[in-house]
Amino acid sequence: MRRINRKNPLTRLLRLLPILLAIGIYSLWNLNSSDPIAEEQWVQVTHVTDGDTIAIGRGNQYQTIRLIGIDTPETVHPDRPVQFYGPEASAFTKYQLDGARIRLGFEPGQHYDRYGRLLAYVYTEDGTLFNALLVQQGYARVIAPQPFRHYQTFKAYERAAKQQRLGIWGKNQQQLST
Repeated sequence: MRRINRKNPLTRLLRLLPILLAIGIYSLWNLNSSDPIAEEQWVQVTHVTDGDTIAIGRGNQYQTIRLIGIDTPETVHPDRPVQFYGPEASAFTKYQLDGARIRLGFEPGQHYDRYGRLLAYVYTEDGTLFNALLVQQGYARVIAPQPFRHYQTFKAYERAAKQQRLGIWGKNQQQLST
């Protein structure tokens, strides 16, 4: 059996190679992810918090996203009970978006809410504006703390969902009419 010469520079390099390779891959994975605000890019959903809040990420970096212009019933609020149709809204978002590639869109000016969440429109790979889909299907109502470009369209979808008594506008619609 031949002994390995530990003082040989090539042997030292070969021993360090797996460590250097791991550091390089880790750095590329984490440092190559650009700011989602800088451009409307494709990102991956890593977590669905509830019907209107998701997380995107890469490596050990992630960003919480709050969908612009809509509000789904609460399921994880620390000070409120689970609201009517909240579990259904959360399950729908999870089924549609968990692990999916999405593209983010933004309103000019305000990019974050008071909780530090990135405010965004979420577009699926087929081009669907997911925020609007939640309203159309009765999983969300329209909220407008700030004017936003899709407000009139979202309100029309909301009126139609109310008329059809979809989702949150079903038997307990009086709870959400405010």
